[in-house]
Amino acid sequence: MNKNKIITIIVILGILLLINTYMYKIDEDKYIEIISKQQGTCFLENGDCLHGERSHFNLFFEILISLLLFIIAIYLYFYNEEELNIAKENAKTSKIIAEIKEKDVTNTAFEAFLSTFNSDEKKILKAIKENEGVQQSTLRFKTDMSKATLSLILKSLEERNYIKKEPYKKTNKIYLIKKF
Repeated sequence: MNKNKIITIIVILGILLLINTYMYKIDEDKYIEIISKQQGTCFLENGDCLHGERSHFNLFFEILISLLLFIIAIYLYFYNEEELNIAKENAKTSKIIAEIKEKDVTNTAFEAFLSTFNSDEKKILKAIKENEGVQQSTLRFKTDMSKATLSLILKSLEERNYIKKEPYKKTNKIYLIKKF
């Protein structure tokens, strides 16, 4: 159901409620007038006035509900949910695009950095970038290299200032010096 139909239904309900309230008030006034004509006075036998004894609570309550329905209809008319949803989606899309651009720049820079290394060095550097502070023993399993080969390549990379080793228990933690 679209917004305009909902607004129309709410306005019609408000109008019908006001008409009902008005008709009730007219009927009550006619009833009091008939009793007053029959008895010749608007006072009952116990001395109470028919005009003073009526409760206006129902009247005010129904008018209040009608006004509330009209306020809701006006709110729905001016409140454009689609624009709000579009704005939210645009904000999400912009954020995602910015993240993708940032990742692309980072990945492009890292790929350019890796292009100067041989395949074993690339494999090691990618594994270190994926898990900064990786232990040398874990790196051996991730790169599927022997201890000796891995140790020699890490030593070479450390001498060229691409990585740094920090002793950790009986192994080393490996970090990239240049951040991407």
